[in-house]
Amino acid sequence: MITGCSPNYDRIIADSTKGIERNPDDAEAYRERASAWEEKGDYDQAIADCTKAIKIDRDDANAYYFRARAVASMGSHRSFWWREFSKASASLWSPSNGAIQLWGRYFPGKGHL
Repeated sequence: MITGCSPNYDRIIADSTKGIERNPDDAEAYRERASAWEEKGDYDQAIADCTKAIKIDRDDANAYYFRARAVASMGSHRSFWWREFSKASASLWSPSNGAIQLWGRYFPGKGHL
């Protein structure tokens, strides 16, 4: 990404929607759209799209992660995070995906997962 530029979330939503219309079983398109909804602050839409992605691919660790992040942004608590993360595949626990750092941001001083 170019420094100083922000993604066009409306464009991401529109493009993802077109992809979903072409292929309603495209979990990645639902996940991409969910991420854009979350960035715009529409957590209900983000959660709905993540839930659809999970119905398509139960092992989609990123969909669980984004759904938990959207719920946390709404002020939910630790138990939801634990349930979501426990459902995800092993790839969710990769330090490179930000899950551990995000946990610390929302629940400082609560220790490790």
